[in-house]
Amino acid sequence: MTITHPSAATATGGQRRALTICATFIEDLNVEFTYPDNWAAPGRYQVFVPSYMDDATAAVCAMGGFHLTVPIKHLYMFEFTVIDEPRHCELEPDHDLDWYELAQQCEDVLCRCKEYEGKPD
Repeated sequence: MTITHPSAATATGGQRRALTICATFIEDLNVEFTYPDNWAAPGRYQVFVPSYMDDATAAVCAMGGFHLTVPIKHLYMFEFTVIDEPRHCELEPDHDLDWYELAQQCEDVLCRCKEYEGKPD
């Protein structure tokens, strides 16, 4: 799955930064009660954001782009981690920033792999 915001690529002059978002079900979740559309959401996603952003802003931009791309019915059932893999560090989003406004600057969201393949019987 890929989504591209052409205006973002033009605005950044092609300079972008790849971040990884890990979406996992919370540990004590009873999957039987999970909304069926959520079963496809867990996994690792590569998200491209403008390279000029500081870490906290880049994390918000990545999460905003992710949420516009990957439909999730009940967010409280998930844990999300934003990782800068080349630097081997987790990024903390600035929760005071507007996620959806920054999402417009996100470029691509690519599903890299699924971490949860099972579905309840």
